[in-house]
Amino acid sequence: MPEFNWNRVTLLIILGLVYVYILDFLGFIITTILFLFTLLLIAGNRKPIQLISITVVTTVGVYLIFEKLLNVYLP
Repeated sequence: MPEFNWNRVTLLIILGLVYVYILDFLGFIITTILFLFTLLLIAGNRKPIQLISITVVTTVGVYLIFEKLLNVYLP
C-alpha cells in the first residue's frame, strides 16, 4: 500500500479553497477547467490528451446538466 502523502493532501485542500475563492471572478467554466487540470496533475496524471479531454468533457457535462437540464445557473 502506498505511503500517505500529507503534502499532496494539503495541496488539494488549498486548491479547493482557491477554486471557491476565484469562482466568482473567472466563472464556472474557466475555473473548473483550471481546477480539474491541476487536480489531475497533483494526482499524478501526466498524459496531456487525458488531462485536456477529462477536464473539458467533465466541465462541459456538468455545465450542460445544471444550466440546460436543471435550469440552475452557475457563476
